[in-house]
Amino acid sequence: MGVPVAHLPVLRALIDHLGIHAIIDEALPQHRLSRVSDADCVVTMMLNILCGRVALFRMDHWVGRTDVELLLGKGREADAFDDSRLAAALDHLDATGTDSLLAAVVQRYLERPGRETTYSVHQNFTSYSFYGEYADVSPCGPLPTFGHSKDLRPDLKPLVFGLTLHGSAGIPLVCTTLDGNTSDSRQPRPPRATRQAATQGGRCHRRR
Repeated sequence: MGVPVAHLPVLRALIDHLGIHAIIDEALPQHRLSRVSDADCVVTMMLNILCGRVALFRMDHWVGRTDVELLLGKGREADAFDDSRLAAALDHLDATGTDSLLAAVVQRYLERPGRETTYSVHQNFTSYSFYGEYADVSPCGPLPTFGHSKDLRPDLKPLVFGLTLHGSAGIPLVCTTLDGNTSDSRQPRPPRATRQAATQGGRCHRRR
């Protein structure tokens, strides 16, 4: 039984508009012996997660039930997206550096023709709960500890994640990870110099 593509073609169009596939392809060109590129694998995992299927397991079965050509392009076959191939793509992505790839996506978006010269900034925080003990946490890193849990699990220790976005497309500019008992309402906005560096000198209008 097939899976309705629903909103996935719109998401694929947005991924291409942001240049995510092209930028990953530039950083990680497809090997001549590989049936699909690392960029194809990343886009497939993004579509999988954004349709509500968060388990990155047996993805080739899920892909095979969708319209492969519509979502991933001509010549792609579902059985090429097995667990081993996706794991290899994630290894390559980690070795290249996700920060540098994200920076390239943001830079290309902000340098596109007809770009805005005034930038809006939206900042938001959320929490993610963890299980187990964390006695070996680095003293330099954020600490999972009891605090306000936004997923309604006060019995678990969360970390707080903050993200600063620009524009209607929600382009990430600055992200941070904080101790689990951090109050997001008391967190300052990123320094103006940081925002202007990200937007290459554009005027920043604050919006909460």
